[in-house]
Amino acid sequence: MAVFRGITAEEEAASGLMHALISRKYPNAELLRPRDHLQKHAVIPFLRALLDHLREIKLDGLCSVRLAITSVDGFDRLVVLLLLDGEELTAMPVPPLNLSVREGDGGEFPNITRNVRALLGPTGYSNVLCFLRNEANLRNRILYAGPDGYPQVHDLQPEYLMERQRRVFAILKAALLILPYEQIQPLAAEALESFLRLIEKLKDLPESTNDG
Repeated sequence: MAVFRGITAEEEAASGLMHALISRKYPNAELLRPRDHLQKHAVIPFLRALLDHLREIKLDGLCSVRLAITSVDGFDRLVVLLLLDGEELTAMPVPPLNLSVREGDGGEFPNITRNVRALLGPTGYSNVLCFLRNEANLRNRILYAGPDGYPQVHDLQPEYLMERQRRVFAILKAALLILPYEQIQPLAAEALESFLRLIEKLKDLPESTNDG
């Protein structure tokens, strides 16, 4: 039951993030499927890959980027703080994702496909679709009996639930940077388009029978 609740907590958080984008009418947000297990389990790998890519970006004068809670228009809200190197200065975009990231000669949003693939290294998977389908099916494998009888979970480590907790909090933070604001924030809109392109590419990938 603990494993099941950990999995479903992540899924419901992912659904909540999708509903936040849909309710704020982000472009093409209607293509999101909050009840689709594959899309929900793609959220965390995508967010991690996006953050890994953004960490690679070097800007003159920028020391670090942090999240904080501060008052905005009379409400306590989660914000993004840009700490400037060598100065006691902090920039705080309002809304927090009112930023745009471009790279390459075409000035396009970063392609983070390689970052997603890099995340799969420790999992033993090389096929993104295979990995996501395995993640999405884990809930069913521990919930329903199979040919070998009832499912059993042996030696559940606290780290498993702690990792699920970290995933849930990461998704909720993303939602809290979006939902309070009526504006279409550039970084959120561009990330959504990148996520939808990734999902579309997955539909065309062959599922390797040797993966996993």
